[in-house]
Amino acid sequence: PSSLEAFTESPIYARTNGYLAHWYKDIGSKVQKGTLLADIETPEIDQELMQARAARDQAEAQLRLAKTSADRWETLRKMDAVAQQETDERSSGYTQGQAALASATANVRRLEQLESFKHVYAPFAGTITKRNTDIGALINAGNSGMNQELFVVALVNPIRVYVDVPEIYAPSVRRGVNASIELPSLPGQRFTGSVARTADAIDPGTRTLRTEIAVPISDGKLLPGS
Repeated sequence: PSSLEAFTESPIYARTNGYLAHWYKDIGSKVQKGTLLADIETPEIDQELMQARAARDQAEAQLRLAKTSADRWETLRKMDAVAQQETDERSSGYTQGQAALASATANVRRLEQLESFKHVYAPFAGTITKRNTDIGALINAGNSGMNQELFVVALVNPIRVYVDVPEIYAPSVRRGVNASIELPSLPGQRFTGSVARTADAIDPGTRTLRTEIAVPISDGKLLPGS
């Protein structure tokens, strides 16, 4: 007895909070890496980004004023028209303005990155095996708590077959050994693969050797979970 699993399978979670605006791929859809799967509305992030951009513009204006002031007082200092202390204060104000602008710019970039997460893309080429969301659904970032994946993408070509080989047969199992797979749902058909790897250890609970067989397929007859 063995079990079939996708060669690569990944749940797709949201990276930002909002509401699902639209989904583009359903179960069974073949996707390529970078395919757009869904769009999320993020009104709170959009508003924060607008405020952050306004704060950055304000910091830029204040920096220009601080620079003009610092340059003017530096000129006056050369003419001995002002004290050195006052000139240093203007120079310090310009330095503080540079730091404030850098902070505001970093905040804008952070929010722009968060906003980019409103578009959900496929991480690799494969098949959509689950879609657990719909239009209007509340979306929470991350995979903690009650959050669930929006989609599950699986690469099923080739497919992995896992079998627990009894200890008595373990010495004959090695990488490259051919194996034939039969399914009760497809009587009379065999699928050929080969041992890709083993656990190199006997499970003390079952006295078996966990073995993975790789079966290259192209007709879609072998399904994960079989």
